Amino acid sequence: MSIFSFLGSLVDPTNQYKSYSHQVFSQSLVWVITLVVGNVTTLGFLGLGLMTTGWLFSLYDMSTVTNSWFLSFLGIWALVEVWFYFYCLTLKQKLEAPMTFPSLSRMQKEFILDKVLDTCADPRGALVRWFHLHPPEDVGLEGFRIWLSWAFFGKLYPDLSEQETEELDMLVEKTIQKCPNVVEPSSKTQLNFMRLHLDEVAVQHKPFVAYVVSLL
Repeated sequence: MSIFSFLGSLVDPTNQYKSYSHQVFSQSLVWVITLVVGNVTTLGFLGLGLMTTGWLFSLYDMSTVTNSWFLSFLGIWALVEVWFYFYCLTLKQKLEAPMTFPSLSRMQKEFILDKVLDTCADPRGALVRWFHLHPPEDVGLEGFRIWLSWAFFGKLYPDLSEQETEELDMLVEKTIQKCPNVVEPSSKTQLNFMRLHLDEVAVQHKPFVAYVVSLL
């Protein structure tokens, strides 16, 4: 059993606690884990800064650090945590870098749409996942049209040209003809959906040691 599996057995994710003491223990454990994980990287920066400052200004004998396996381990760990933080920061910047959306001809758009509709066993279920798993009946025709404007043109719906709007209407009509139940025409619910190259990438940094522990 992994460490996270063990912790998961102590914390009830459904909030259906067996007793008040179980609730207090679970919530306290979650708070402690969140606090520890959230401050590991900060401690890594602090530890590396203290060791570097001590070495530069000879505040203490560095031989005591190199001769102590514990202090050496802490120094290496702090260096790895700092490196891992900047590595993750670089990955985040790459993910958020402006992307060039591929230009597709009208024939290519029709081919892709036909291929998806012919091979997807559950088009409605697949579409709902793009709308953050909202109930299928909430995904209306207008929301579907806005989503298609991103999926095939890489633009917001109001930014489409007249020609692109005509192509979009054709794609919507083709979809409704093949899969009449893919959307709920009467729904007017305003939903957000995933736009992979338009939305900001939400990243919550976790320290290197958290990934190591998850493998144990």
